[in-house]
Amino acid sequence: MQIKGVVRFFLIALTVVCLYQYLLIIPTSNIESAAARYADERHAQNPAVSWRTYYSAYLDSLSSETVFSIPLIKKFTYADLKKSQLAMGLDLKGGMSVLLQVDLKDFVKNLSGNSTDPAFLEALEKAANLQKTQQTDFITLFANAWKEVGGGKSLASIFARNETLRGQINFESPDAEVVRVIRQLANTTVDETYKRLKQRIDKLGVVQPNVSLDAARDLILVELPGIDNPQRARNMLQKSAKLEFWDTYRFGDANIPQALENADNRLKVLMAGDTSLLATVKDTIYTYPKGPDGKPDSSATPQMQIVDKPATPQGDGPLFRLLTRANDPRSVVIGYADKNKMRAITEMLERPDIKALFPVDLMFRWSLKPVPEREGNSSVANKYELYALKKWRNQDNPRLDGSVVTRASEQPDPNSGEVTVSLSMNNEGARIWAEMTRQAYEGGNREIAIVLDDEVVSAPRVINPIEGGNSSITGGFTLDEAKDLANILEVGKLPAGTRIVQESQVGPSLGADNIRKSLIAMILSVVLLCVFMIAYYARGGVVAVIALLANLFFIIGTLASMGTVLTLPGIAGIVLTLATAVDANVIIYERIREEIRGGMDGIKAIAIGFSRALPAIIDANVTTLLTAFVLIYFGLGPIKGFGTVLMVGIFSTMFTAVLVSRLMTEWWLDRGKEMTYSYPWSEKWLVGVNFDWIGHRKYAYIFSSAIILIGVASFFLRGFELGVDFKGGYSFNVQFDQPVSLEKLRPALSQALGGNPIVKAISTENTYNITTSYLIDDTSPDVMDKVTAKLHEGISAAGYTTSLDNFKNTGGSGTHLISSSQVGPTVADDIRESSFQATLWALALIFLYLLIRFRRWQFSLGAVLALFHDVLITLTFFTLLHGLVPFSLEIDQAIVACILTVIGYSVNDTVIVYDRIREFINTYVGRPKEEVFNMAINTTLSRTLITSGTTLAAALVLFLFGGDATKGFAFGMSVGILFGTYSSVFVASSLVVDLTRERVLSGKAVEERPAVTAKPAVKKVKA
Repeated sequence: MQIKGVVRFFLIALTVVCLYQYLLIIPTSNIESAAARYADERHAQNPAVSWRTYYSAYLDSLSSETVFSIPLIKKFTYADLKKSQLAMGLDLKGGMSVLLQVDLKDFVKNLSGNSTDPAFLEALEKAANLQKTQQTDFITLFANAWKEVGGGKSLASIFARNETLRGQINFESPDAEVVRVIRQLANTTVDETYKRLKQRIDKLGVVQPNVSLDAARDLILVELPGIDNPQRARNMLQKSAKLEFWDTYRFGDANIPQALENADNRLKVLMAGDTSLLATVKDTIYTYPKGPDGKPDSSATPQMQIVDKPATPQGDGPLFRLLTRANDPRSVVIGYADKNKMRAITEMLERPDIKALFPVDLMFRWSLKPVPEREGNSSVANKYELYALKKWRNQDNPRLDGSVVTRASEQPDPNSGEVTVSLSMNNEGARIWAEMTRQAYEGGNREIAIVLDDEVVSAPRVINPIEGGNSSITGGFTLDEAKDLANILEVGKLPAGTRIVQESQVGPSLGADNIRKSLIAMILSVVLLCVFMIAYYARGGVVAVIALLANLFFIIGTLASMGTVLTLPGIAGIVLTLATAVDANVIIYERIREEIRGGMDGIKAIAIGFSRALPAIIDANVTTLLTAFVLIYFGLGPIKGFGTVLMVGIFSTMFTAVLVSRLMTEWWLDRGKEMTYSYPWSEKWLVGVNFDWIGHRKYAYIFSSAIILIGVASFFLRGFELGVDFKGGYSFNVQFDQPVSLEKLRPALSQALGGNPIVKAISTENTYNITTSYLIDDTSPDVMDKVTAKLHEGISAAGYTTSLDNFKNTGGSGTHLISSSQVGPTVADDIRESSFQATLWALALIFLYLLIRFRRWQFSLGAVLALFHDVLITLTFFTLLHGLVPFSLEIDQAIVACILTVIGYSVNDTVIVYDRIREFINTYVGRPKEEVFNMAINTTLSRTLITSGTTLAAALVLFLFGGDATKGFAFGMSVGILFGTYSSVFVASSLVVDLTRERVLSGKAVEERPAVTAKPAVKKVKA
């Protein structure tokens, strides 16, 4: 080998880099052990605070402290150490995963200067509705909607009025240019939203969070390992943190009681539809006095005027049936209402004919939290408060907002003991705040409302003017709520809102169980592969085993250096990668044995074996690499991670199995040692097979067609069992503390959740999966809690009682959730579409690569048709057996990854046969194509069966020992590999024969590489 020096260099370099990564595990482990001891001690002293809280607090305190250093190289904080580690995914560690959709509707509206153009507003609404069912980004949907409803008007007429867009858009700009500018600004907004979310998450105290941006679809994936308070995480991720300070009206100001009564009476008549009851009477309205220029002065106090207004009959109308009015004219609260009535009241008060009854600078807002229960307030306890805010100079923007906040922190109030959020403002904010508080003080100690995301957090009365820009927010906060609010305000508000479109949770016990089973599967696979290679290939097998272990060492070290998040699919990828690494050695060794049996000198046989096996190895790995690229591009979360593992594994396999193993072989021979590649029992296995595969191809066609037709019939009769990923909805894994009667559970769940929720056992430990589409279209922030509460209601009704808090605790005892997931209909559509595109792209890329490599379209088409055949047969087993076997066969993202992996691995065997066919076409010129194809298949049969057998064995180990979460994936891989081997031998080559019209295929003679000079006296090789 002429590149020994280069191979040695990279071998040493990779070893040093990986050892460096592994070295950092030691100090990290020591710190985490200390954190665990600290959490044990503190939790024993105060069980009311969770163990995880103490554990995270300890680690968070070290996140910016130097805890380890390598002299003259680098100092490490705990955060630096964790970033250098191979992070565990949620399915291994437990935690929460959230997919956020960046909401650009308000962003576009703000860009227009809050245009009230009816066509513009209609286009916005139409785009928002289409985004729920389509995968296209919001800006494109808006542009398409505008073409339909714009009525020929240009977008420039809407956006050119915005001063911030001057220089980019003018009134002559075409729609395409306007859309381009909006898309560019939207991309910046999405990127800034992503960055600020990362800052918030860093303050949440989660160890090794994973945050990634899919800018093409305005999606942000957030994974929070070990999180024990999902609702807290949801608040941190979804709150825009739009902090505002507003002046207020009191209940007795501006004749508000009479305006409310007029509104109630007016609504009563209008909703009854009997306008004959309306009569003209004197009523009160408010207008601004005219300024020196003759125009209304919005900075002045509105003046009351008596005008003629339609009268309405007295009595309780729809407004007062829902809203309880305040009694005290000095109260800053206007009224009270239950949570489920707030939306209806808001819709009434926002009607233009009702808004006209109130001062023009008044706007209503609800409180963030309900009124707490206290002695003497039973009539309003647990109701939400309605406030009347006063616009400054009748402008929609507040006089003071959160952009002036420079520092925020949580601390207890020394007087009341209540937890508050203290704020510090910049100079401009301090000036405005002093002016606002002075005016409120001079106006009779009036209140200033502190509003967060359009909800009133508090409305404190100003006792004295506040100088210096310091203030505090009270609102009945817990310590965690105050801390989160302070962190959010310090980071700043999100440029665009976010909403959860997919969510999943995994309990720590399930994560630990997944780790244990996955490690068992990986260890057994490695042991099985090592035993086989040594037992079959003798000393050559020892070299292969060393290369295999080096491969594992390099894969894990490289993944750690890349900051990869390891998940269950990732571990499955490592197991399968190790199997294919052995395949590369098998291809080389079988070729060496073949050359030796042909009478070639042993040393030359090794050189020729490595040389002639290399094209097949490259072709096989390139096709798998193409599949990995497709997975990385189209996949999300764990599936993208699976593709990354495959990609790293392919490069590592090429390096270790081909180059490192050859380096070791030559090192062994240079020392005069004998190299053997077989034992007597394995030397002649499958040698001399002479079967007419091509002559029997019609039987293969009939067999394959029969299975595929059965699958098609089963699809129309039974369909597939679609996972939540593909159909949307909610999926819960519930562990019961006693045996379950499905006859009782199913009706109770149907009653609580509506429809027919799917209930199925997923293990023998009283664990069941429950899938429902209840509230699938609900986009409210607390929808997961609503569905969970209904699920708990149904389980309790079936006789499996437990408290709701314990039921929601994924690390709890008794009957409780161990994992859950939520997938919105938009994401489900996106996943289905992406899965279909990924499969087509994988097949298309493989077709193009094989066309380039073999230069005959018949080879490419034959391989792709054989792969399509493998996919259909694999899916046939999924549609035939779902519900009949004791493990899940749901079609989800993992199964799509399985199908794509089957495509990659199936084409490996096909390429091995094709490479030999190409070689024989050039060698046996003039022979009938059927004879050439049969010779190639028979010659490569041993390596085809061994390579498939090793990968199949790894898949079976994963199926048997890898746990419930990977059973469906491993089952699909096993079926795919089995039938992929069959199609490589019987179908792919047969299709090339039938697609080729020539009786004899022509080709050029093969140019053999010169023999390698050696000293046979000291270098011994035995087949």
